[in-house]
Amino acid sequence: MLLIFALIGGLVGGGAMYALVRRDVGRNRALLVAAVAAVALGIGWFAALYGVVVGLGAAMLAYAVARSRIGADKALLAAGGAYFMVVASLTALLYASLETM
Repeated sequence: MLLIFALIGGLVGGGAMYALVRRDVGRNRALLVAAVAAVALGIGWFAALYGVVVGLGAAMLAYAVARSRIGADKALLAAGGAYFMVVASLTALLYASLETM
């Protein structure tokens, strides 16, 4: 069941990132961004369960804010960093809560 959530979540998140960045970076690079986002989201579902949705929201917000200030390329890095930090933090929180049970 978790594999189905990971697959669907990865596809939906990858599609959302493609729609967000296509105009800024072009079709080919947007496909690469979408593929990386889909893989990262799929892996994140196994680590942090539903926290990945929060991470995707943080990444999209970071990209939307940063692209007007520092350009699309650096904004993609900022979005990736935001996603990684949110998912890593939620994974650590989940791990710590399970360890203290």
